[in-house]
Amino acid sequence: YAPLTEEPSGIKTNVHRINCGGPTLQDSLGNTWSADQYFTGGYANAYAATSTVSGTADPELFRTERYFLATDVLALGFAGYTLPLPQSGPFEITLLFAEMFHPNLVGLRDFSVLINGVPHPALTHLDLVEHFGAGTAGRITVNGTTSEAVLRVTLVHGTADNPTVSGLEVAQWLPEQSSSLPIYRINAGGPALVDADGQAWAADAFFAGGLDLAYGPVLVANTVRPALYQSERFFYFDEAIKGYQLPVANGRYTLRLHFAEMYEYNQFVGARVFDVLVEGVTVLQQLDLYAESGFRSAMVITLPDVVVLDQVLDLTFNHVYDNPTISGIEVFPGGVAATTPAATTTTTAPTTTAASTTTTTTTSS
Repeated sequence: YAPLTEEPSGIKTNVHRINCGGPTLQDSLGNTWSADQYFTGGYANAYAATSTVSGTADPELFRTERYFLATDVLALGFAGYTLPLPQSGPFEITLLFAEMFHPNLVGLRDFSVLINGVPHPALTHLDLVEHFGAGTAGRITVNGTTSEAVLRVTLVHGTADNPTVSGLEVAQWLPEQSSSLPIYRINAGGPALVDADGQAWAADAFFAGGLDLAYGPVLVANTVRPALYQSERFFYFDEAIKGYQLPVANGRYTLRLHFAEMYEYNQFVGARVFDVLVEGVTVLQQLDLYAESGFRSAMVITLPDVVVLDQVLDLTFNHVYDNPTISGIEVFPGGVAATTPAATTTTTAPTTTAASTTTTTTTSS
């Protein structure tokens, strides 16, 4: 990455709030911090709820951490976090630290942090006691611009003990809603790909829970982009959060969801049934992929008027029978998608969102 040379344009939008080493929680300002995710290597650690943390209204954020051993790099080639971004360009990252293990003595911990492989003076040779004091919450904010839609936060050992981090907060300046181009095209459960129309789909990102599953090069009907449906993310019933949390600027969006019943033992009506919620409101009730589209046959459902007021587009799933699944997600600015895939069949059904009445369009892709 490189330093910012001018004031970014667009709307500053939170992209990630991660409680490193800990569970999902809500801070004193009402912000939700996701459970620890996007890490490579390291170990989660939690200190007692009675541990004193000064300098913060949110001590629970600093009572957990992810620390990294020198052997993580040897075994995995990387130790830290790989954070997907909505876009390349300007970013701001805040790292949360607290020295909860060592007493109030300087020199017992020393480490550095690289952002996309680049050192920063504020993140070099960190001694948390020297910087903040023992048992004291600390934050270091760095901004810059990146040529790729990812931030790699690498924790590097120094002269003493292990690197540690308690939280990560990332913001970007997202564009105003004036473009008909998609904000997101995500291949749920799969890698980045380019489809037959030349459209680029990002690798799976911004998910909460679930497992990815790939079926290999099997035939998929009703689509010119079978590779999109040959992978999926499915969600178990006992997961606390099941779905996606997509950072966006507040406003109206069109959401396009891609589904296919790919599991060979689900070739009957009622085999898989689930609800789909957007912004906490049920928009698709008792969706049965086999009943709607058949076996290994692509289906696209368009939700043309989704209102976001908290800078996060929440897509979640509820179980009815078997595990909810999704193959692809597209998000467009405004109330109508830029283009609709060529359809062999189209049906419409009224749906209600949190802010308005919308039409749900089901097509093939």
